[in-house]
Amino acid sequence: MEILEGLPGREAESERVTGIVEWKYWKDFPEERLSRLKYCNAGVYAAGKATLLKYMDLMEQRPHEVSKQQNGEWVTIKEYFLTDLAEMMDKDGLLAGMTTAAEEEVSGVDTPQSLEAAQKLYSRAVGPPAVFAAASGGGKGDVIGGNKKGGCG
Repeated sequence: MEILEGLPGREAESERVTGIVEWKYWKDFPEERLSRLKYCNAGVYAAGKATLLKYMDLMEQRPHEVSKQQNGEWVTIKEYFLTDLAEMMDKDGLLAGMTTAAEEEVSGVDTPQSLEAAQKLYSRAVGPPAVFAAASGGGKGDVIGGNKKGGCG
């Protein structure tokens, strides 16, 4: 089974994962292939240290070339996708399993808007959230999130 990144997850029993396809690739799949894919990768992983280190060394041998904008110019860089580990382990006969979760339980927070949405979900579930803060040194453009009264202190 392939797991898709970026599509809504569905409830199901745990299954063996044979591969995880990054959006960079699945966005161009034909509709017939897309219709067979039924899960979204939340990006939460667990592995034994020895196994993880072995496969990290193997992963280093298969970088992906990705175009990104840096300092206003497009450059091609090498990136390593943790999602490749599932396919590599499966090919070696190791089990890469999965479990399902509601989308709101595993949603990412990488913008002020997604932080606000996560705080709203959390507060509906358990009451007002604690103060969340993320900063990278206090300069302009840092993301600082707090409670509805504003501020993080």
